[in-house]
Amino acid sequence: MPIINYQVLEPFYRIWQSNAVRLRMPTTVIFIAPYHNQKMQALPEVYQADFTQFLSEHVRQTDVIFEVPTMGWIGILLLGSKENEAYRLLERLSNEYQASERFFTLEAEKISFKASITEIRQADITFEQILTTAQTALGQMSETQELVYIPDYRQAKREQVKVSIIESDPLMNRIIKEVVQNLPLSSLDKEIRTFVDGEDFLSSDFYQSPHNHIVIMNDVLPRKTGLDILASLRSMPNDKKFVIYMMTNRNAESAMIDAYEKGVDYYLVKPFNLKLFSAQLKRMFESLW
Repeated sequence: MPIINYQVLEPFYRIWQSNAVRLRMPTTVIFIAPYHNQKMQALPEVYQADFTQFLSEHVRQTDVIFEVPTMGWIGILLLGSKENEAYRLLERLSNEYQASERFFTLEAEKISFKASITEIRQADITFEQILTTAQTALGQMSETQELVYIPDYRQAKREQVKVSIIESDPLMNRIIKEVVQNLPLSSLDKEIRTFVDGEDFLSSDFYQSPHNHIVIMNDVLPRKTGLDILASLRSMPNDKKFVIYMMTNRNAESAMIDAYEKGVDYYLVKPFNLKLFSAQLKRMFESLW
């Protein structure tokens, strides 16, 4: 595993993190500060090189190992991994290092290390910010403390999702809206709008924004039908932003197949169980966001 300077890593990290956040993947950074003796002095250069080489030989193939020469630190970038995976990796590295006879002591004093773990779920956090935060956290550790978790960037920023409910029956319209409103989604802000027919929806600009958009609609509607709406949405260049539920009284196999072939994601035959529908919606949101 090649070892790179952290400054070379910065451009790669920015590109990776932008895509990771978009795909809802975590990134975790470990900073390791090796030292020896009770004064916690930095390792001499030859031992630092050996320690870094040991780490490079024992990390996973998907991990990126780098150096921060000004601080004498070694870092590990764990792509698509959470902080608990980083902890298990550190635990394994520590055990394998302790069992290694390659280099165990420096002038009869045990070589040890302190470490920080930072899980990142935000796209706009720079590598310098992560490094500075870790420097502060490691500097504040007590003599007996070996590991610190840094929670500053673990929480993903809230995103907005739009929900359109298109149903001519006022009671059903209100019930579906209440189901969506009551969904416990911690990372999303839902903007919900109801429509009584297809023309009302298609003449609005509510669905034109780039936000991810859930459409829950009846198949039979005044003026524009559910299939008309479906055709319009699926003809848009960014139609992948839509998740479309079709409610219907028809349970014929041919009608279901036709709806799915035209782009429906979920087909709901009335009457349907609202608790199951709520659970399905919640699972759908969690899988996408």
